[in-house]
Amino acid sequence: RPPRSTLFPYTTLFRSQWGVHIPIKGYEDKVCWCWYEALLGYVTDTMLLGEEQGFDWQKYWKTNVEPETEKIIYACHAKDNIMFHSVLFPAELAATKSNFITDIRMVSSEYLNYKGHKVSKSNQPTDLSFDAKEWADKYDTDSLRYFFAAYGPEKKDIDFDLEIFKSVHNSEVVNKFGNLINRTLKFKGLETLPQGELDGEIKKLVQETYDDVAKLVESLEFKKAAERAMDLVVATNKYYDDQKPWVQAKEDEKAFGNTIYNCAYVIANLSNIFELFMPNACKKIREYLELNNEYKWAPIDIKAGVDLTKVQPLFARI
Repeated sequence: RPPRSTLFPYTTLFRSQWGVHIPIKGYEDKVCWCWYEALLGYVTDTMLLGEEQGFDWQKYWKTNVEPETEKIIYACHAKDNIMFHSVLFPAELAATKSNFITDIRMVSSEYLNYKGHKVSKSNQPTDLSFDAKEWADKYDTDSLRYFFAAYGPEKKDIDFDLEIFKSVHNSEVVNKFGNLINRTLKFKGLETLPQGELDGEIKKLVQETYDDVAKLVESLEFKKAAERAMDLVVATNKYYDDQKPWVQAKEDEKAFGNTIYNCAYVIANLSNIFELFMPNACKKIREYLELNNEYKWAPIDIKAGVDLTKVQPLFARI
């Protein structure tokens, strides 16, 4: 076998009943390997969608259409598909000589195993099988999404453990993220968001989180991005504890207003930052705080007087 750094001829035609038959004389008994021809389905699917929805598919795939726009293709898959997307696909696009983008970034994960076995519908012992739809119905999909971003097989194979997922859900999603929202926006006796002064350190912390998470996501470091986003939750919970709003509410109304206002400011921006990981919960937060639901990656302000009586807990313990 040639060294990994060496390109070598690759067979794409086989004698098989499974594949796309070749309509060329002399090749009637051969088929085109699906992982060769199927790659172009990314392009043809965009063409079809463009016809159905009335947009020009070429602006997503051609370098000479809207050339001022930066265009990068992100190929998301498991590690066993790297070769097809990093070698065959760009070669096919380049071979058309039709100005196709060939800058393809690999978003490749390792394997997600279950009880020590590869997750597979075709070769799975009955006692190891599970239905993703069943899990989505049983557990919070935002929490599952966060778990696989923060603890998924980004750099190495992992063995999914339901007990670990439950622990992460209860300790991070409920106790950290959900609890910050509950004890801020559902503070006993608080019906509207009080007016307050935005703390410069809080504002700086929020901006830094936007910057850091953006850089991590753009560099495809999703695990670190999720951790960095949760760091803001942890820091805000500490700010809340240090300020002791349960004491301020009795002794210093202005200080109490500042604490709740600053925590609510962070929560509003968490609805942007965590959109990547928990979109359903983030949508509800924006509804509770009467924010513009149009997603934008930039700090957002809040307004005092928002009705908080409609706020409900976002997550339940498992």
